[in-house]
Amino acid sequence: MEGSRVRKVLVSAAGLLALIVIQSLCGMVSNALWLVGMAAAVAVMIFMTGYTLKLRPGMAVYTAARAFMRAELAAAFEGWEKMPVTELETFGGYTVYELNDPTALARDLA
Repeated sequence: MEGSRVRKVLVSAAGLLALIVIQSLCGMVSNALWLVGMAAAVAVMIFMTGYTLKLRPGMAVYTAARAFMRAELAAAFEGWEKMPVTELETFGGYTVYELNDPTALARDLA
């Protein structure tokens, strides 16, 4: 029992290290290679969840897909809260905003 637990911890640590390396490299490559990197990250997630949780392959894919979608959703929220806007132009009673000045929308609403 103890050897199995140690093996799971080692697999999880190796998987986490692999994901860190993959994500670091994906930030420096073209879009085509980025897609390959994301596929590799998903494959690592599938293997890690399947091995550590002792899941059948189909359930490991399902679990990894849910984890991946939740991570992407969290990343999207993080990105949107950092996007400042500024007024670009006003026409027909509508205002168009540009992403660079965080106070423009507040000034417009005041």
